[in-house]
Amino acid sequence: MPAADQATEGGFNAAMGRTIQVLRTDRGLDRKELAARSRISYSYLSAIEAGKKQASSEVLLRIAEALGMRSHELFASAEQRVDRATNLSLVPPPRRRWFHGDPEAEDSPAPAQGPGADEARLLDAFRSLALEDRRLLQEIVDRMASGI
Repeated sequence: MPAADQATEGGFNAAMGRTIQVLRTDRGLDRKELAARSRISYSYLSAIEAGKKQASSEVLLRIAEALGMRSHELFASAEQRVDRATNLSLVPPPRRRWFHGDPEAEDSPAPAQGPGADEARLLDAFRSLALEDRRLLQEIVDRMASGI
């Protein structure tokens, strides 16, 4: 994986981990209790909070529920943390490679080029999501469109 992509992924993992840690402590939960409520191991939660492991969407959904929030709220909090860190460092936002297959694989497909390429990548990414994730994404898009 190119160094820039590793930094982007590592930065988001660190932001997600820090976000979970802050929300957990704000709610008066210790790590052991949040791990039990989320049905994950203590060591896995520790690694997520330290930014060393990337949690699956299913695990993040369970963590969000254990924290009393929706998964899109958890992601939004982490994204805000990344945005604040990016703005503080005066570095342009990193280019994320969400739509191009497994970023760790050497044979990841090249990004589409030309008119409609962004729409095609978004549609492919949407189709690859689990049904619950599709519903949450649609809810976010609807809120953005309505200005809420």
